[in-house]
Amino acid sequence: MNPLLLARWQFGITTVYHFFFVSLTLGLSILVALMETLYVRTGDETYKRMTIFWGRPFLFPGIHLSGRLGLRLGPALQEDAPGDDLAGGPGL
Repeated sequence: MNPLLLARWQFGITTVYHFFFVSLTLGLSILVALMETLYVRTGDETYKRMTIFWGRPFLFPGIHLSGRLGLRLGPALQEDAPGDDLAGGPGL
């Protein structure tokens, strides 16, 4: 195949995925915020369950990505670890 044709296909597929996923996440963020607001105002547990269910797509990628990048979260940030002096952590 022609490399130019492959590059165009790659760009087209990437653009389509970007278009759909950005729209989806922006719409879901508004929906989750609305459901959380309704839960706080009414106290109805249905809104809380909906918030948790629809909020998972936002929570899971962040946890997964931080684990893949080797980021330390929570109490581990307060502990001295080997290499902290190189990373600009508490060892400096």
